Amino acid sequence: MVRTIERKQKYKSGTYIRQINAHSRKTINEYRLDSPKGQELFEILKYKHHLSQKLESYKLAYTKKTGHKPMQISSEIPNLLRFSNFHNNDIEFYNTLIHEQGFQDFGESDRKLEHNGMHFTSKLEMNVAEILENLDLDYKHEPKIQLGIKGKYSDFFVGISMINYCFPIEVAGLLEKSDYFLKLNQDISRYIESGYLFDHDLLLIGETRFHQYNSNKVVRIICNFINNRVADALEAAGINELH
Repeated sequence: MVRTIERKQKYKSGTYIRQINAHSRKTINEYRLDSPKGQELFEILKYKHHLSQKLESYKLAYTKKTGHKPMQISSEIPNLLRFSNFHNNDIEFYNTLIHEQGFQDFGESDRKLEHNGMHFTSKLEMNVAEILENLDLDYKHEPKIQLGIKGKYSDFFVGISMINYCFPIEVAGLLEKSDYFLKLNQDISRYIESGYLFDHDLLLIGETRFHQYNSNKVVRIICNFINNRVADALEAAGINELH
């Protein structure tokens, strides 16, 4: 796959969008902006701009929090970052998961809330989906996985392509209810028996009506979890210093 740069160009005859090879800097194609292909490339350009702005925000937040400049990671490093764990936490496994499998199998049932065409059982679960989107994380909602001899509809699976890693998130909003808490413990036990290490391969976001999370706390929980997994990947790959 050739990495490209998209640029808008204005001529007397109208506005065009040019697709440039990122390595050779040679023009690959040029299309009128109002053409179907031009609009497709313009959407890519807007998304790249969005990611660039998000990255700058992350860099500023990192510097403010740590007092250091963000690490520079060369393009070759992601190819070295590979977990050697069991197969149920790599991107190949993630790609086999089916988004919204729970809804496809059971319909609306108790999924009364809707966001971006997805159906949720709780406001906390819906909020987690919104947060994952705001963090630009790739995820699948309610995919079905196999835990032992039984199937399990995970609330979320998040894929981190750069480190060839994915992980489930279980969202529990009724922890003060004993029957709900018991079922959650059984589910976590099944995860552990299937090779998922709690708080390493599995993230739990839970609350009670007495102790509720706001969005900022959930963001920190998710980001801290991912940051730790990236650090694990760097260590596993023998990468200690980044330049």
